[in-house]
Amino acid sequence: MTDTIDISKLSDEELKELNEISTQTLQARQEEARADAITMIKQMVEAHSISYDMVKDMFSTKKNASKGRKRTMPHADAAPHTHPMYRDPESGQTWTGRGRRPNWLKEQLKTHDLESMKIEDNTTQAGATH
Repeated sequence: MTDTIDISKLSDEELKELNEISTQTLQARQEEARADAITMIKQMVEAHSISYDMVKDMFSTKKNASKGRKRTMPHADAAPHTHPMYRDPESGQTWTGRGRRPNWLKEQLKTHDLESMKIEDNTTQAGATH
């Protein structure tokens, strides 16, 4: 049966000693649990013929570009920049031709054709897409 200690009656020195003992005991338990986990991992690696490189790749934080692996979804801002293909002759607003048609374009299409709003010299801009 475990004895209960009323720590409120302990001196500062006794509390420090108890703290040190409990810290050491906790660290020893954690090291033992870690050693047991490592033993289990080694057994599983051997049982399933998993190579060191496979394990290393699993925990690698770098992207492995040569194998085409990506760890996260690309952010929307990472999409290649496209230049505007159409311009509103009245307001000067532009549209790349991708995504939903803007309201200004919908209004202009009531009286104009799409080609009449096409930006003519779009291909000379750096990185322009066709």
